[in-house]
Amino acid sequence: MLQYKLNDLPINSNSFVMSTICILLLILCIAQGNKDVKVYTEEDFEERGPEKNDYRLAVKAGEKFAVQVKSNPTTGYMWHLANPGSLKLLTPASKDGKGEFIPPVVEEGVTGAPGVENYYFTPKGKGEETVQLEYQREWENKPIAVVKLLISAE
Repeated sequence: MLQYKLNDLPINSNSFVMSTICILLLILCIAQGNKDVKVYTEEDFEERGPEKNDYRLAVKAGEKFAVQVKSNPTTGYMWHLANPGSLKLLTPASKDGKGEFIPPVVEEGVTGAPGVENYYFTPKGKGEETVQLEYQREWENKPIAVVKLLISAE
């Protein structure tokens, strides 16, 4: 087994310290990036009509927000944004239609517990646009759940 002392490595101690500080600052910036974003959960969605899973959501124009849905990727199912390329008013944070999965806080050794997925958007101005989220496995053609959300930016 090879063992090295810090002095044996071909690293300048000043550059090592600076690199470590830069990495920590980068991690902090990434973690803080969505901290002040308003997150709307399924409880915030207003039913729009008689069709199941057809909702309305009012947001502020120009302010980044997140739509949060319950998810359990251990089953193979994940939400995805069905129409990221066709959006005109809303700018999705993810161009590939994928959300940010946030696992639940559970006891150690517990697996398979559902978490949530966040989809981030920024309205370019005032207006309305429909976002459609579909819950399906990547290898299947048909989703098992669909959420249509008419977003009104005011």
